[in-house]
Amino acid sequence: MQTFKVAAILAFAAALGASCSNGLKQDPYANQPDEVKNAGPMDPKPKEKKGDALSSAYLRIQTASDSVEFREGVESKITIKGAVLADVNGREPVLGQDYQLTIDNIADFPGASWDATTGEFKWTPKPGYVQDEYTRNVHIEVTLATLFKPILQTQKSIIGVITRAEMEPSVESIEDLTNPGVREGETRDFKVVVRDPHASDKSADTKPRLSIVSDGAGSASAAGLVTCLGTQGCSNPEKDPNDPQRYTFKLRVDLTGQEITKDTKTLSFSVMAISRFGETSAPKKANLLVKTKLNDPEISWSAADPIEVVAGRQNLVNFTVFDSGSDSQLTVNFDTACNLVLGPTATCSCTTLGRPGTGPQLCKIIWDVPQNPLQTNYSVKFTTFNRSKDQSQYTTKSYERVLKVIQAAPGPVAPASTASASVGGGL
Repeated sequence: MQTFKVAAILAFAAALGASCSNGLKQDPYANQPDEVKNAGPMDPKPKEKKGDALSSAYLRIQTASDSVEFREGVESKITIKGAVLADVNGREPVLGQDYQLTIDNIADFPGASWDATTGEFKWTPKPGYVQDEYTRNVHIEVTLATLFKPILQTQKSIIGVITRAEMEPSVESIEDLTNPGVREGETRDFKVVVRDPHASDKSADTKPRLSIVSDGAGSASAAGLVTCLGTQGCSNPEKDPNDPQRYTFKLRVDLTGQEITKDTKTLSFSVMAISRFGETSAPKKANLLVKTKLNDPEISWSAADPIEVVAGRQNLVNFTVFDSGSDSQLTVNFDTACNLVLGPTATCSCTTLGRPGTGPQLCKIIWDVPQNPLQTNYSVKFTTFNRSKDQSQYTTKSYERVLKVIQAAPGPVAPASTASASVGGGL
């Protein structure tokens, strides 16, 4: 090992000066290197003397690499060693006694630890340290300096590259769309809450976005019925004032003009949150309960077409009341008993076609029309009651139809007359 016996040289020079008693003025630095002659008086603290040839020759800051990689939320470490290539009084230099190794800007690394003895520097950058970029560069400024004359010092800047943590956003909640559900022809606004560790409300570009996707349910998918509200829709949510990572999106289910079911049907869709860096959350599924819309029932007996009945005979008049758009509970009531409107021989009734309590109603008017009735046109009034299966919606509507009495054609007496209103007769 090349030696540089600085302390020994100084001690020898001092002893030589003290032993001279013949009055000669001897120079203790004679024949010494210029760096020793120019060292100056002793100073307990190292002075900055960067980059000179002597420092470069005798001081070394040693690392495995000139750079180190960090990631937000993950601890990384680097070993930094210092070496002084010189003897001190015939022995190896001792750290802390003969030289010191320091990190000058340790305060720039919150929470970092530095052990000069082992040379280990450890740091865990907190999430958000990189801020709006994908990476951020920092510099670890290291200084190695001797604690003896001549004061030597060298420095090294180690580049630290910090990578943003891969923190995916998540969909925290989707407002329930099954209780009470949404009826055909109606709209329903609801909210989706997203958590995004990388979000910022500086602009719409730094906020999370929301994507509405089909969950593969085919005809049972509701993705096409859901939209985001607001001027920028799915890219401009509202920030929670108490939680900077929590954002709320406002959405709408629109069933205007939709005919999906005759009773109830469960559809589904999924939403995904997307961070400003393109990271996506896992899809979160939501169910949508669609309820049929109750329309006014249709009547096969048209208001524009009176049904003709024959005087002097028994007449049977049939007409149906039905809801073509739903499987509802439908009933029909005549407002006034037929025998009070048509006469004592008339009866009116309606029965359900199909399962009891559901399906269309078949209504009958049986009337022995007098040979000489008091009038030609008789008004029959009835009211429909239509109720959904879940009892959450019902409609009522009143109708008025006309029976027109005609005289039988001359000839043999005909049997009883039957008249049926066409299903296509309309309202």
